[in-house]
This record gives sequence, structure tokens and C-alpha cells, in this order.
Amino acid sequence: MQLVFWDYYDDDEASYKKWLQKHKLMGFEPIMASGIWSWFMLWYGHEATVQTVDPCIQVCREEGIRRATVRTGNAVLRYEPGVNGT
Repeated sequence: MQLVFWDYYDDDEASYKKWLQKHKLMGFEPIMASGIWSWFMLWYGHEATVQTVDPCIQVCREEGIRRATVRTGNAVLRYEPGVNGT
């Protein structure tokens, strides 16, 4: 079983760190799922995306999270070591 930590809305590193650590305490390395703000519009919300994705990625690096996914509208972009030429 794998856990996915979905969080599109938090804009502070402390919140991401707290929840990632709680997932790890359950014995799992979570997959982080963040989002490019494009729901309900024909373009993406740059400011909202930067405010939420930047702290998320920073904490993922600090916590050693190796897999992440980013949703945009109906599409999913994934990062996994060894996949997609990485």
C-alpha cells in the first residue's frame, strides 16, 4: 500500500513538514501530490501556484521525499527517480 499526501492549499512549510512527518510515522514514505492552480479557469493562477508549490517542494527536498505528483486541471505530472528520463 502507498499513501498519497494531497495538499493543494497550504502555503507554509511548517504545515507540509507536519503532515509529511505524520505520514512517515505510520511507516510509509508518502507520495506528495500538489497542484498547479488551473481549476475553474482557462489559464493557470501563477501567484497561487507559486505560493503553494514552492514551500511544498522545499519541504519535500528537506524530508527526502522521492516521489511527487502535480495536478493541473485534468492532467497529472509525475516525478519519480528513473522515470521520465530522470
